Amino acid sequence: MTDSLKTLEVKALFDKGKRIRGSEFSLIIGESNGGPFRFAVIPAKARKAHQRNAIRRKVREAVRYFRKQLPAKKTCALITSEKILLRSKEELKNLVGMAFKTNGLL
Repeated sequence: MTDSLKTLEVKALFDKGKRIRGSEFSLIIGESNGGPFRFAVIPAKARKAHQRNAIRRKVREAVRYFRKQLPAKKTCALITSEKILLRSKEELKNLVGMAFKTNGLL
């Protein structure tokens, strides 16, 4: 199951999506044509490739924890910085869960 967005889908999400800014990361939420919940992780301000990849891995793991609870026909982009690497898996999972709950995705 592919749960990441393609480049054109991310661009469309930036144009039409609803942006919610938080202290740890920002969310952009939009609608999709169908299928399961899909998302993209955009590591901002991470200079090195290994940091960007680590950010993507950690955030994807946290989002996948909530996969069955997330609504279909929605897309989301999570924009975060390298500060997220200082968080533990549990802390990150709680942050993502709270962000999804407060914005009506859970």
